[in-house]
Amino acid sequence: MEARIRLDSILEKQRKRYLLLLKIYELTGGDESKMMMLEVPEGLNSEEVQSIVDYLAGEGLVESLADEAPLLKITHRGVVEVEQSLLNPKEPTEHFSQQVIQNFHGPVASVQTGNQSVSNVTQTISGDPHLIDLIQQLRHHIVDETPEKQREGYELLEGLQSEVIASGPSESRMRLYLKGLGSFVKDTGKDLLVEIGSKVIGGQLGLPS
Repeated sequence: MEARIRLDSILEKQRKRYLLLLKIYELTGGDESKMMMLEVPEGLNSEEVQSIVDYLAGEGLVESLADEAPLLKITHRGVVEVEQSLLNPKEPTEHFSQQVIQNFHGPVASVQTGNQSVSNVTQTISGDPHLIDLIQQLRHHIVDETPEKQREGYELLEGLQSEVIASGPSESRMRLYLKGLGSFVKDTGKDLLVEIGSKVIGGQLGLPS
């Protein structure tokens, strides 16, 4: 019984940590350069929030920019952690167990945040895992003439992936990411890029030759 109580306590701590990290990801749009002032979500108090922020910062998932007020930025590790959990809700991440993640993300998952108890619905394209696999494959076909070009290509690819798994993906943004990638994908990956484009926007991309 005591062991069960300890396990439940750990899972509850993880649940609250994941809730806060997910909220930070949603409010920043997964943008590592965006700063935000965090309000105390419903179901948590200010002391819990500070403790969770200290934990997330200690693990390198967020960056705390002020001691007094919760001024935060999500880090690259934090973005990766959240997006891995969205893409594979049945798998644990480095910091969160499968039980915690799956509690938030089924085909449709609802998270209560904010003072008005607004339900922010996150819906993943879990019905088409082949699309996510294609996007991951494309990573191996990004140009690597210079570190700068390779980084730009990776950033466009990550932007496309983030848009694909968003609750309300924008076709115009996905089209921009795909066209941008046309200049950063090697010839070996052009057909793969066209296949991805046909799946996410269902039209011709007009990629540069």
